[in-house]
Amino acid sequence: MKFYIGASEPNHWKPFAQLIKWYSRKSYSHTYIRYQDNFTKQYLISESSKGEAHKIGLSKWYLSNTILEEYEIEVSEEILRVILTRINNRLQASYSERNIVGIPFYDFAEYLGSGFLMRLITKLFADGIDSTICSESTAFTLGLLGIKFNRPNDFLRPDHVIETLKKAAITEDYIKRLT
Repeated sequence: MKFYIGASEPNHWKPFAQLIKWYSRKSYSHTYIRYQDNFTKQYLISESSKGEAHKIGLSKWYLSNTILEEYEIEVSEEILRVILTRINNRLQASYSERNIVGIPFYDFAEYLGSGFLMRLITKLFADGIDSTICSESTAFTLGLLGIKFNRPNDFLRPDHVIETLKKAAITEDYIKRLT
């Protein structure tokens, strides 16, 4: 069974998206998960944006977003069920402004190579499972497939997720880059 993880940007100017693109030096500002509902056969987008984790139909999502990069991931029905159950259990989790604010601080501590500062920033800004950001949600899903990141999911930017997927698409035969 297939699902997709990708990177996108809004179709119209949004200051926060522009800030993310500027800070990460990438053309995208957002990550999402796309999958097909088995009952309706409709494609759905699972994302964390606009204040919460939610699902939206692909055709409606396209009205405000453009896909810039997307990866197809082939998994067993059992793994996809685990992923979709996790998505459903996280619906309406609030969007984490604390994580967003913490990202540049974590980046700076990482740049300095200070494990102490990274741990301190994690204690101050990570808010666990009560809230989420887009890259945290997609990274958690990739973690279910054994793909790991070198920092806490709370402080991942969209480019961390996409760069990791790019590398995995080279070495893992169940991941394929589409765009």
